[in-house]
Amino acid sequence: MKNNEKKGVKLVFCRTLSSQSGASVTMGSIASFLRQNGYNVKLCFLLRSGFDNALKILEEAEKYSIIIAKPNFKDVSKLLPLLKRAKNDGSVKRIFLCGPYASLNAQEIMKSERWLDGIIVGNPEETALDLLNSLSDDCSKWNFDCPGGIWRILEINEIRVAAPRKLIKSLNELPFPARDIEELEDSNYVNLESSRGCYYSCSFCHVPLSHDLNIGDKRMVRDPILVVDEIEQIHERLGKTLFIFNDPIFWSSHKDDERILKLCNEIKKRKLNIKLYIYLRCNPFPSEEIIKSLAKAGLVRVFLGVENASAQSLMRYNKLLNLNQVETAWDILRKCGVNIHIGYIVFEPYSTIRDIRENVQYLYALGKLFRLGVIIESPRVIPHSGLYFKLVKDSLLDKNLNFYDLTYGFKFKEDAVANLFYALREIFLQALKKRWYQLEYYCVSGELLRNLAKKERPNLSEEIDKLSGQFLALVKEANDLINSFLLSCIELTEQGRGGGEIQKNSLTLAFIKNFESLHYDLDIEWAKLVNNIINLCGEKPYEELYKGVEEL
Repeated sequence: MKNNEKKGVKLVFCRTLSSQSGASVTMGSIASFLRQNGYNVKLCFLLRSGFDNALKILEEAEKYSIIIAKPNFKDVSKLLPLLKRAKNDGSVKRIFLCGPYASLNAQEIMKSERWLDGIIVGNPEETALDLLNSLSDDCSKWNFDCPGGIWRILEINEIRVAAPRKLIKSLNELPFPARDIEELEDSNYVNLESSRGCYYSCSFCHVPLSHDLNIGDKRMVRDPILVVDEIEQIHERLGKTLFIFNDPIFWSSHKDDERILKLCNEIKKRKLNIKLYIYLRCNPFPSEEIIKSLAKAGLVRVFLGVENASAQSLMRYNKLLNLNQVETAWDILRKCGVNIHIGYIVFEPYSTIRDIRENVQYLYALGKLFRLGVIIESPRVIPHSGLYFKLVKDSLLDKNLNFYDLTYGFKFKEDAVANLFYALREIFLQALKKRWYQLEYYCVSGELLRNLAKKERPNLSEEIDKLSGQFLALVKEANDLINSFLLSCIELTEQGRGGGEIQKNSLTLAFIKNFESLHYDLDIEWAKLVNNIINLCGEKPYEELYKGVEEL
């Protein structure tokens, strides 16, 4: 392309998780890389429930005539129709997609969405640059053999599947992601990455599949000095104090020990008063020495991949894990004062009622049964994953489903499990509406706030525990209430009762009433805990606490 500085590119995306920054590290990285190479780039953050998304997409369309959008399974059904209309209106000249969801559904999306110009497959930075460099001045043509993508040849409306991209740039060579969105956020937390990819192959996960779409290492890591350089830059420029690593596995094996210790030592050497979140597997799990070093560098929370209590489910997930390994990881993290947030899937397509009971009892034993989302949110099916092929083979998933319906299109093997699952969804989503999520938020964020406060003021740990007594008692009451209710629903299912009977049962009506009352009690006690911690430790711990909302 000639005069590439005159070509504006808009990067469009929605929030992925309400427990993190709204910014996308992927889109920030694309923006920074393209800007480094002379392009005018605007990051465009949309709300799934926003009324002005069309305005944001069309705003300055004459300046930003090219869109690269990153859909995910939560927003794709709203985002693509909106982009289609923007394209058909003629305001936007070219629209491309990127990201794991688009990459793994690429051919199906291109066949269905005939208005779409192409999809960047896998790691996006180098492909995006080559694609834009090849665009003609009027945007009518580009290199339809550009590696790392699937492109539509406009003149004949043919889909061209290009060769996989051989990655040239290491993570060390990419510029730090642009932080335009974070500058607008009213929070003290920020997302970043020290690695990409994963050596493991969980049957439900998109990460290994996404990185197999490019030619290169299965996992890429950044020099820890550069990681701390980025942390320090963000800390000094934006005032952020909590850093959430989006690495699928922050530590993969003992060969990462040296890199992690180097990162910890560099944080301590620079005297950065910051806090860290990371993702870890239970097997393998870092040594206590590594966790202690991370805790001293600021680690306050670990997202721990537990997934399920059933040995059969873990085998189907291809998780080489037993519950003794979970207990070992749990003990080390608790000993080091680290908050634990678990990844868990209670209902999966092959679950039995016995499995559901086992999962409920295990979550209750862990004190995490207030995590209602892992109970009532439907598990996702990733196209071309191990779980996907098994479901198709067993006629529990129609391989002809379109990409909109595929994610949640499976059937449960046992009708009783399906009846229980959909009955619980109806009770929590319809009868209790948003109150189920609010109760979960109070429990999760209150526990986390205590850790943030203790990390900020370790000399006040005993006082923080004293202030937390009534709040923790209500969290336990929530666990007890939910446990009793779920076990009663499981018993009704074992007796052959249908979903309608479970929803209208007198025990269910009593549960709804008690849940609503407890929800308001927790609301007040959570507010008291927040105020007490602010008075004791200052506002910083609360400012680092995720707010659980879609907005910036």
